[in-house]
Amino acid sequence: MVDLAHAHGMCIAMFNEISIHSDSTVAEIVQTVVTGQGRIIVFHDGQWPRPTSLTAAEQRLLHGLAASIGVAKAQGAEFKTLSNHFGNLCP
Repeated sequence: MVDLAHAHGMCIAMFNEISIHSDSTVAEIVQTVVTGQGRIIVFHDGQWPRPTSLTAAEQRLLHGLAASIGVAKAQGAEFKTLSNHFGNLCP
């Protein structure tokens, strides 16, 4: 599977934390991200096919992620792609 993914320019990454539930607050989302340094965190409150408007949980997730980026950067965090972080392990 790894070879097939790489042949198509993709990288396989496993997560090590499931971040939130549909009732998580923006503050809980920020806390999860800010304390999750070095982790791959799953956020999956989306729906498919996409409805015409975001659910309340999706809106909180977007606000929480936006706030998390600001807090993390203020604390000196850097954001990287998997390819930049893992070098030749990802295409």
